[in-house]
Amino acid sequence: HMLYYHKNFKKEGWDVLSFGYHSRNEFIEAHAEKLVKTLNHIAKKKKNFPINFLTHSMGGLVLRKALNHPNCPKEAKIGKIVMLAPPNQGARWGRILGKNKLVKKIAKDYSGNQLMNEDSFDFLGQIPKSAKVLIIAGKSFTNPLLKEANDGEVCVKETFLNTPHEHVTIIAEHKTIL
Repeated sequence: HMLYYHKNFKKEGWDVLSFGYHSRNEFIEAHAEKLVKTLNHIAKKKKNFPINFLTHSMGGLVLRKALNHPNCPKEAKIGKIVMLAPPNQGARWGRILGKNKLVKKIAKDYSGNQLMNEDSFDFLGQIPKSAKVLIIAGKSFTNPLLKEANDGEVCVKETFLNTPHEHVTIIAEHKTIL
């Protein structure tokens, strides 16, 4: 998914690192722990230089937890953040799917299960006020079971943070918003 951005940012001269993770094999907190290690490695090389982020979906949750980790470097807390379709307030669609035993089995007991059970992700912490945040939500009305503006998986209202940020809604589906 993110390969398109990686290639284009590189082509424009940016230093780019893609942080990948197997979402179903660990909890959001464990993914965040690994991200913090990566951020510290970057911060040592680029002291006092802001680290910027582009996240999609659960990646925004991983980032939130990482930014609230006690070992997170300040360089990560002063950058710019673009979140695409983040389920910041939980995902009703995930909770609906979580009622299906087969889906629960496929999702395993880790982060997928968290998305199927949490009404809110405030326990991950908020984005520091020192970071500038833009959230881009999709609205395609593809999932009539959600009964409100959604991208097929996440409702627009579920993408908002409880802290200051800019918010834009575009016509897009969850996976194609990239």
